[in-house]
Amino acid sequence: MKKSFKEIIDETFKDKESWDYYSDSDKDKNTFNDKPMLCKGNSEKFLKEFIELAGKAEKTVLFKEINKLGERATHVVSTFFIGHYIYKNTKLKDLIDKQIENIKPEGLKSDVSFPFVWFLTCLFHDLGYKIENFNRLKYSNFNDLLGSIENKLPKNKNGIPKFYNQIYQNYFKYRIKKHGKNDHGIVAAHLLYDSLFKIRKLAEKNPTKSQKKLCWEEKLLDIYNFCAWNILGHNIWFGQKNNKCDELIYSKYKIKRLLLEKDKIKINAKKYPFFFLFCLVDTIEPYKKILDYNSLDKVFLELNEDKIIISTDLKCSCGKSILESTGKLNEWLTKTSIGNNKVEVVIN
Repeated sequence: MKKSFKEIIDETFKDKESWDYYSDSDKDKNTFNDKPMLCKGNSEKFLKEFIELAGKAEKTVLFKEINKLGERATHVVSTFFIGHYIYKNTKLKDLIDKQIENIKPEGLKSDVSFPFVWFLTCLFHDLGYKIENFNRLKYSNFNDLLGSIENKLPKNKNGIPKFYNQIYQNYFKYRIKKHGKNDHGIVAAHLLYDSLFKIRKLAEKNPTKSQKKLCWEEKLLDIYNFCAWNILGHNIWFGQKNNKCDELIYSKYKIKRLLLEKDKIKINAKKYPFFFLFCLVDTIEPYKKILDYNSLDKVFLELNEDKIIISTDLKCSCGKSILESTGKLNEWLTKTSIGNNKVEVVIN
C-alpha cells in the first residue's frame, strides 16, 4: 500500500506497543503525548523522555548531546519510525529477528529485541554530527579519539562485514586529511560504547523501579557493541574500481577494500539485515532534505516483501534530491531503477 512518509510516521507513533520497549514501565512518567516530528523541540523532548525511562544515569551522559543535534534530532526520530515501518512490512523482519537472536550472548536475561537495538542505533548515529561539521577538528588523529574515552570499542564480531575492522582507522585518517573532518559515524560509535559502558555500570548498582525489562547485566555489552559497529560503518563511503580518482586516493590511504566492482555489493541483506536496513533508512529518510514535516505528505513509500518504491509530488529541488540519493543506492547497497518521479529499490 502506498502511504506518505507523514502518514507512516504518524501511524507508527500511535502504535506505541510496536516500538516502546518500556511499555510496561511507569506509564504515568512518560506518555509520549506530543507528536515528536512537529518541530525540533518535540523531537528532542521525545528522545530525552525515551532515555529517561532507562534510568537517571543516562540523563547526565546523553541529554547534553541531544541538545547539540539541532534539526538532526528530527532526522533521528524520523529514521526511528520509518525504520520500524519497513522492518514490520518487509522480509527484513524475519531476517533481523533471527540476527538479533544470534547475537544475544548465552544466558542474557534482558528483553533485547528490535525496538531496543533500533532505538540505541538511531539515537546515537548522529551524535558525532556536530563534531564532524564543527569549524575545526576536535580530534587531530585516531589516537586522539581513543584517548578521549575510557572504555575502548571491542572488535566487530558479526554486526557488519568484517573488512570494516581493517579499514576504519585508515578511513578516519582519510577523512581528516582529505576533507578536514572527523567522520561522525566513527566518532559516534566510540562515544556510544563508552557512554553505555558507564551507564550500564551505574544503573546495575543503582537500578530504578522503571527498569523492568532491562537488567543492566554485563552481557548487554555485546548488544552495545553490535549497535556501535552498525553506527561506525553507516557513514563510510565506497569508491568505484573503474574510477581512477577513487583508485588513487583509496590506495594512498590503504582503504582499497572500499572499492567496488560494477554490480557487486558488500552489504548483503541476508547476511547483515540490520545494517542493510539502517543504511537504507538513513539514506531515504526525507526530512533531512525538506526540513518541513507537513511536506512529508508529498513524499511516498510503497512496500512489498522484496521491494520498496519511493515517489514524490514535490516540484522543488528537495524532491529531486530525495529521488537522486535513493537512486544512488544502486552504486553501493542494492539495485535501483529511477524514472517517472519514483525510484524502485530491491531488498537484496
